[in-house]
Amino acid sequence: MHEARLTPIKFIGKIVSGGTPTADAANWGGEVPFITPPDLNGVDGGVVPHWDRSLTERGTAGSAVVENAALLSCRAPIGHVGIVRGAAAFNQGCKAILPEHPEDLRYLGHVLVAQRGALQAAGRGTTFLELSTTELASFGVPWPEPAARAHIADYLDRETSEIDAMIGKLDELAARIRERRGSVWSSTYARGFEQKRLQWFVDEIDERAGGVLADLPMLSVSIHHGIQRREDSSSKQRAGEDLTKYKVARAGDIVINRMRAFQGGLGRTSVDGLVSPDYAVLRPTNGFNAQWGEYVMRSPRFVSEMSQRLRGIGGADQSSVRTPRINVRDLLLIMIPVADPDALRVATDHLDEVTGRIDQMLAKVADLKKLLLERRAALITDVVTGRKDIA
Repeated sequence: MHEARLTPIKFIGKIVSGGTPTADAANWGGEVPFITPPDLNGVDGGVVPHWDRSLTERGTAGSAVVENAALLSCRAPIGHVGIVRGAAAFNQGCKAILPEHPEDLRYLGHVLVAQRGALQAAGRGTTFLELSTTELASFGVPWPEPAARAHIADYLDRETSEIDAMIGKLDELAARIRERRGSVWSSTYARGFEQKRLQWFVDEIDERAGGVLADLPMLSVSIHHGIQRREDSSSKQRAGEDLTKYKVARAGDIVINRMRAFQGGLGRTSVDGLVSPDYAVLRPTNGFNAQWGEYVMRSPRFVSEMSQRLRGIGGADQSSVRTPRINVRDLLLIMIPVADPDALRVATDHLDEVTGRIDQMLAKVADLKKLLLERRAALITDVVTGRKDIA
């Protein structure tokens, strides 16, 4: 068992803070990866495989460019870790650690994953937690002799690669199951119902928070859990936040993320709450079957129609550098299938039954993946801290 000697990160390597260039289109869409905390989610100390945006050479002047570095998300949230080998830029939500000896990069990635909980505990802030450069520099991590670091990195690379292969198989299975769900939606969508624009069945609601409405819970939308209360919406964390920009969603409204509906940002609310201004709040009118509307808006056909109307980077309008999103007026012009109430009730009952079984399968796959991820994290922690002997 090796001795887990703690060494402050400032003695291990250089710490670099990131930044975001201006919205000038000349800064964006180049060859330099631009990495943000969401891009590090799930990487867990491995090489960052993909990113949403990139910078031109001009754009890098407003950011920071590193290579052979470990990137750590230091806010929203703290603790995502990924490695970059080639040149990459990153935003202010991340910090880069460049080890004095590049051969230590693999071990550094593992040790930061092992220390995720302690790093999160070191965060400070009222509106949101953040890990400052000073706090990160003084943070101590297990740092044995060079030979031991290389040995640990080799062992963990080998063991985690086997776990990652199993996780990859589960991801492939989940993708096939979701394809099956999509085909069920599509077949129901194509039943020969009449096609009409969405605008005839919902109203856009743009009620803003303010005064007593600021006491409503914050809501979040996810692909697996629908709409839920945000756990981080305590009064302490919201005290310094400007809530007037948030929209009010009432129970029964359909909430759709104008940027990421195709990733599951869609659901019906069961309680009144506040949602980000990036969401559209749609209220069913004239007795429209909101459950049918939610199914339709999750269908591959609707998602395809919506994605073609996105504007921003990757959309048709390249003059904007914002994340691609759809204008609500364009969203409401999308055609959807409708029929008499009885026919829609039969269709939704069928979808409830079939997709319910599919969602149960997806939940089981998700549980297995969670167990593997927990095993992976525990293995890294046990080896890095010396609790597991690998000699």
